[in-house]
Amino acid sequence: MRFAIAIAGASIRENSLDFTRHSVTNQSDLGVDYTLQGKAKTLIKFCETAAGTSLPLLSETLGDPTKTVEGRVDVKTMDRKLTNVEINKFIADIKKHPNTELHILAGGTALTKTAQKNFDSQQTSFRENGKALEYISNAGIKRLANEYKPEILSALEGPVGLVQNPSDNTEK
Repeated sequence: MRFAIAIAGASIRENSLDFTRHSVTNQSDLGVDYTLQGKAKTLIKFCETAAGTSLPLLSETLGDPTKTVEGRVDVKTMDRKLTNVEINKFIADIKKHPNTELHILAGGTALTKTAQKNFDSQQTSFRENGKALEYISNAGIKRLANEYKPEILSALEGPVGLVQNPSDNTEK
């Protein structure tokens, strides 16, 4: 759910970012925990915030920054490095989503060396077909939460971001 909270904060700030959660935890989901839709520049900014650096290859792959892009997020709630098993499943699920341009694997402390090598190779291969692959670690999810913290806290305070006193809601 940490990722959902980070996406919600980003959606509040970035008017052109929407997201959907299609399934509940541990339910078969075809590798889609969340679907993102927004302008390419918004999704690029989201991924760059998570990475803590610019991602020129992502910008190049997605192309026109004003076009609407669909993204798929597969979240792994793990406090360990992700292995080739998780990478291979993530890669296999790309074929189930032919119209999705951005595929994000999120979670884990990092990728193992073998998994990183596999991910980099697949990222290059899919880039040639106009598909972008990005990995966001747990630290990246935390960066997103910190970046969008004002929006997250504001949303928790009431419908318009104001602390409401229960007595304000009574009829006179």
